[in-house]
Amino acid sequence: MAATRGSTVGALGAEPTAADRLFVALDQHRVEGAHGGCLVEVSGIHDAPHGGAWVQIAVVGDPCQNVVLYLAAGTAVDRAIAAVDAWGRTPVADRPWSINVIQQVRLVSVRLGSVPGHERPTQSSLSAPSL
Repeated sequence: MAATRGSTVGALGAEPTAADRLFVALDQHRVEGAHGGCLVEVSGIHDAPHGGAWVQIAVVGDPCQNVVLYLAAGTAVDRAIAAVDAWGRTPVADRPWSINVIQQVRLVSVRLGSVPGHERPTQSSLSAPSL
């Protein structure tokens, strides 16, 4: 499952894959935030173990503002868009590095916490050790 800017799906007449649909929906997506909006770009889409995908997203022109989405197999593209939109509305200092996009029957939950093992360091863990 890999989509790239140079995708040949249309040229080859092949049906778009799930990765292609994610790429088209998220690349150059406008995210509205508290301090205006920004465009995001897809840096990569990777197969996840047991199905699903990891999607790397970054703010255009500021790759330090980035997030990785985990989408379980069968998660709708609009849930990924909702997760990116919620991430964009979160103050930059509080944005998670990863989002587990969960789709449930009749309830969609976009959890803005970290995926286990990928926690954002706290300010205290970033401080230089005292001598």
